[in-house]
Amino acid sequence: MLKAQTHSIASISEIEKKELYQLFSRYYEASDFEKFIKDFDSKDDVILLRCKEEGIIRGFSTLKKLQFTHNGKVRVGIFSGDTIIDENFWGATALTFEFFKYVLGVKRKHLFQDVYWLLISKGFKTYLLLANNFQTYYPRFDRETPNEVQSFMDSSWLELYPKDYCLDKKILLTANKYDRLKEHVAKIGEKELSNPKIAFFQDKNPRWAQGDELCCVGRVDLGLCIRYSSRTLYKLIKCQLNRLKGILMPIRSKN
Repeated sequence: MLKAQTHSIASISEIEKKELYQLFSRYYEASDFEKFIKDFDSKDDVILLRCKEEGIIRGFSTLKKLQFTHNGKVRVGIFSGDTIIDENFWGATALTFEFFKYVLGVKRKHLFQDVYWLLISKGFKTYLLLANNFQTYYPRFDRETPNEVQSFMDSSWLELYPKDYCLDKKILLTANKYDRLKEHVAKIGEKELSNPKIAFFQDKNPRWAQGDELCCVGRVDLGLCIRYSSRTLYKLIKCQLNRLKGILMPIRSKN
């Protein structure tokens, strides 16, 4: 059983940082501890995913809150940094639920401002977290990015990554510059390409395996709140039904 909890970056100990880097380096090539720590310390918060029984860290995701002024309008950004989950726990939902609780918490503090999740994606699994959960997100296979949104994306990514952001391709040209996913982590084969979202990711970011990153945004809005609340309620009901089933089965066996 896994438990996800958000912590401030300042509260993470040096021992925990080393543990996080060890997990990170299992899945990324060309990783560097000093660069990892510098990037880690530049964020505001981190979601830690731990085994409830052992307390061992099995995953994490770093987060930073930002503000941008674009066309005279202030927009709030939630930027995701390094994110990784131990492959033995792929498919677990604890980290996802904690993340959405976090972004909706930011939205509650900025009800009258546009709030966006800013994501750079080295692999299709991270892109699917956006594409499968956000109603309004870009870029996407089934529609063009609106000019206003694209303008905001361009200005935001240029501000964050002035040396790496490519205006023409809408990606970070970081291939072979920094760390990149190891070959076994997010392979794209024929099965994956049958999914139009993954095929789109591959087409837009063909050098993802070398480290290029697709720049994306997802709008945090009422629709996301409703979907998150519905999934949380469904999960709670399912857990309760499973517990009830576990209680009733021994009783039925005795009868």
